Parts: sequence; structure tokens; C-alpha cells
Amino acid sequence: MLKDVSGVIMDGDPHKDEWNTWRSNINDLDFNLAKNSINEYIDDLVSSDKSNILEAAWIVGKDWTGGPYQSLYYATGKDQKAAGFFIGLVLWHVLREREEEWVFIDDQERKCKQYFLV
Repeated sequence: MLKDVSGVIMDGDPHKDEWNTWRSNINDLDFNLAKNSINEYIDDLVSSDKSNILEAAWIVGKDWTGGPYQSLYYATGKDQKAAGFFIGLVLWHVLREREEEWVFIDDQERKCKQYFLV
């Protein structure tokens, strides 16, 4: 479950035009591989008690090639900035589907969203 800091549940995906364009450029198998990898990353984070903070950039790092997120990069036309935006949208989508309660804030200075496990 994903909420904003005021407690409003996020029940949809933002940036529909970008989402629809990029999502149409990736097949279901590759999309689900990326989603499953994000879920595994979150599962490890939650079970480790190391941190309750998450950002999309931490999941992928700088190298998109050869891993489960490569198809997201290709879906955006190999545009590094757009791919970063897309994985952020996929993370948003994944967090909405999870059972834990996550809250996000917009970090305007760093131009990203930070997610906190409540």
C-alpha cells in the first residue's frame, strides 16, 4: 500500500502518458521480471532491518545492461533519464500492490521520490 504524507492512499499510477507509452514497449514477461526483481529487492530490504528508506535509483544503479531492468531501458529508447523515470513509475506501481504500508515524499532538491516503510 502506498500513501502520501497526509495519509491519502495512492490508487493509480501517475504520468499515464509516459507509463502507457513505455509499458507498451515492453512485453509482459520482461515487465514481470523487472517487477519481481524490485519485489525481491524490497523483500531483502524489509527483512534485513537495515533501512526503511527506498529510492528507485538505489535498485538499478548506473548500469542497466544485462540484468532484469535492461528491458525498461530499451522500452524508453535507451534514454538513461527516461529509464530512471520509468523505473520510478514501476516502483510506484509495485509499492501500491504490496501489503506493507509505504509513505512517500518528493525530494525536490534531488528530483526524486523517497519511500518510507511505516
